[in-house]
Amino acid sequence: PTLLNEKGAAQLDALMHRVDYGSEMVFAADQAVYSLLRLFGVTPDAMLGHSTGENAAIVASGCLDLDRDGIGRMISRMNDIFDDVDKRGVVPTGILLTIAAFDRAALNALLEAHSNVHFTMDNCPNQVVLFGDEADIDDIQRKAVAEGAVCTRLPISWGYHTHFVGPMAEQFGKLFDGVSLKSSPVTLYSCATA
Repeated sequence: PTLLNEKGAAQLDALMHRVDYGSEMVFAADQAVYSLLRLFGVTPDAMLGHSTGENAAIVASGCLDLDRDGIGRMISRMNDIFDDVDKRGVVPTGILLTIAAFDRAALNALLEAHSNVHFTMDNCPNQVVLFGDEADIDDIQRKAVAEGAVCTRLPISWGYHTHFVGPMAEQFGKLFDGVSLKSSPVTLYSCATA
């Protein structure tokens, strides 16, 4: 039904797991859901996003003084930054592992033996995403599963939300130079400060 052959499907799957395209797909999906909610008459009083969702929230809130074409140009510049950072190899790669349904004290005890493993997301009291090299992640996953945790490896290799992506974040910050903010009836919160 999609008119895709196996090669085309494999290409799309590979793109979805790249940092730039994956983020764009999340952003597009967020904007699509927001548009549907608006069509159904749902009007938010406040917005909050996480990761790429923060980009989606600031755009949907109307706080950026950019039209649709301006947003598209900003996304294009983000892609250029991703490509540059990737080509320069300044962001290390590793393994991302979700751990769920696991006691936090037990997780902390496992992490004490793995000082090179970093949290990329601490989503709720019983679900986190970790980043590290394969040997450390293998050891943590094996021990956590033995204690009843539910673990899933993610098909993306960057340590999101860690100091490792600093070169990308620094360049992203410059994207907003010269972009004015405008007032909005929607209160916008940051997931880092709210």
